[in-house]
Amino acid sequence: MKKITLLLCLLIMSLAYGQPGSPAPTPTNANIDVISVYSDAYTSIATNLDPSWGQATDATDIQISGNQTLSYSGLDYQGLDYTSSDVSAMEYVHLDYYTTDATSFQFFLIGGGENAYDIAATDGITTGQWVSIDIPLSHYTVPNLAQVAQFKTVGNGTLYLDNLYFWKAPAAAGTDTSLSDLTVDGNTISGFSSLGSNYSVELPSGTVAVPTVVATTTDSNANNTVTPAASLPGSTTILVTAQDGTTTNTITINFTLDPTPATAAPVPTKSSSDVISVYSDTYTSIATDLNPSWGQATTMTEIQITANNTLKYANLNYQGIEYTSSDVTAMEYIHLDYHTSDATAFQFFLIAGGENGYDIAATDGITTGQWVGIDIPLSYYLNAGRNLATAIQFKTVGNGTIFLDNIYFWKTTVDPVTDATLTDVKVDSETIADFSSAVINYEVVLPKGTTTVPQITLATKSHSGANAVITQAPQLPGDATVVVTSEDGNTTKTYTISFSVNNNSACEGTSSDATEGSFSVGYDYHFETLETGTTDVKVTFTLLDEDKVGYVPQVFIAPSTFINMAADGSTYTATLTDQTGTISFSIRGAHSTGLVTSQLFEYTVGDTCDALSTQNFEIVGLEIYPNPTSASWNFNTKDQNIESIEIIDMTGKIVFTITPKTSSTVIDGTNLPAGMYISRITTEKGTQSKTLIRN
Repeated sequence: MKKITLLLCLLIMSLAYGQPGSPAPTPTNANIDVISVYSDAYTSIATNLDPSWGQATDATDIQISGNQTLSYSGLDYQGLDYTSSDVSAMEYVHLDYYTTDATSFQFFLIGGGENAYDIAATDGITTGQWVSIDIPLSHYTVPNLAQVAQFKTVGNGTLYLDNLYFWKAPAAAGTDTSLSDLTVDGNTISGFSSLGSNYSVELPSGTVAVPTVVATTTDSNANNTVTPAASLPGSTTILVTAQDGTTTNTITINFTLDPTPATAAPVPTKSSSDVISVYSDTYTSIATDLNPSWGQATTMTEIQITANNTLKYANLNYQGIEYTSSDVTAMEYIHLDYHTSDATAFQFFLIAGGENGYDIAATDGITTGQWVGIDIPLSYYLNAGRNLATAIQFKTVGNGTIFLDNIYFWKTTVDPVTDATLTDVKVDSETIADFSSAVINYEVVLPKGTTTVPQITLATKSHSGANAVITQAPQLPGDATVVVTSEDGNTTKTYTISFSVNNNSACEGTSSDATEGSFSVGYDYHFETLETGTTDVKVTFTLLDEDKVGYVPQVFIAPSTFINMAADGSTYTATLTDQTGTISFSIRGAHSTGLVTSQLFEYTVGDTCDALSTQNFEIVGLEIYPNPTSASWNFNTKDQNIESIEIIDMTGKIVFTITPKTSSTVIDGTNLPAGMYISRITTEKGTQSKTLIRN
């Protein structure tokens, strides 16, 4: 009686939590016709049942009556990694599922791309019982069936999965060309599958003898012919002929040689005082993550070559390095040493308030088979708009296998008696934002209404023997200067600080910012709430460009509202009726050569903008990069904590909110649909909005 009561309790608990009362059916396909990813019935190749893809799903491996089963609760999406496999000889992918509440269910195959089979739409979802699904592999047109490596499940509710495997119909009598074993120098080849047709084997560097390959047919009446590679690197082929004498299958083993250099990269000779090292055994380095998860296909490993740490990028498409955010404005070059035997493409990106790449292959050419030192002028990145005061990441893009070492910033050693630089300039006792010894021109925008001329209160010389003369700005706007003369009197530098007053507000101002197209000069804008009520807003827009022939603007309120503007020469007006709260809009106009759209404006109905509006506050030092992005956005401010960030789609819906309470943070955009978004960033000093683009 106690046993029956216990069984009833377990059944009630199972039903209450939606868990199956019995395991999935036991598969009946023969081993020879199956490549199993996850199933107790076969030897399976799953390597990670819960990879970190940013999912909300709670994935667990549970037992139901002694049978291992996958449980996906709170499902949004969930991945499963397995050994890369050639399933081109298979016909179906099989799975068993159980659910009591799922209403959406897609199953993705991933290998050099991905696409989904929609079980809910194609077969419908049956609840409360185990259901078997056999998806034709012909459905998956995007993945390369010779190298699949992952599954992805997308849906909702709670799903239980078991018996995930590829299978084919048994071969007809006399037509079996499968193998029961395939050995290289006496050892079964890695990733062996009875129906596999392509394998890759990397041999130690310097190998000369072609390995011995032995194939064993599953059908003893079949035969095989092995044709060894002519040399290394090269390919050995196996031709299997079935008993019927006509059915054949060709198997290829591609032998490559380990491209690891025999010697380490040259030891750098720069003085450590002239270097900021990211990765090098010679210096104290600042790398924080040598293999950040950016969705790359590259296999990154840190190896030792004659006791020297070296980066190896195999199967390179792109690869990142993250390091402590650094001011490298005083540096002149980025140095790196590389070695490759097969790369034909090679770009090196600096990420600092955005990114751009130096194309080594196109600019210098790629030399193979030896260590090559490259020194990239930092002016290349500076001229492309990078902020050298906030260097934070490198990215390498290319192909093949590349080894890297000694990645560092450096500058030429300066003779102290010729040094005419400053190490610090303070205005009203505060160091100028983004100050660098190498940068001599600065613009300081003062708050609206400022009348007092700021004073340079400190100019610190790099070398004590130099002389510095300060000249304060005479008025606003105006320039202050610091003229530095070296100790020997032969070198001078003039540091200029240009002061201006920000007359822009949420109500009026001048700008040339564009979210679509570009303005050659810019535009004036003015917004006011009409006296006739508190819900009507008049928008006035004056185009300063003379090249926008036939310009016809409209006020654009996302997602789909366009309000025509009346023209008076180059000034355009429109009245937005029945508005409340804070409204977001832009001015979008067509002209003879295309479209151009202003910055995004935010105006609070009823605001007279007597003081600088917090909705149009400019956060000093704010950086968002990369933008556009296909992955994540980095948000950085120089000295203000970010209280909150809201991401708003073009329908006005807030799709993401974060309260980091730090001066830098990262927002993962991989789950957002491609398109344009508005980010509203709030610090303790105010709020600013910026456009984001998700590729």
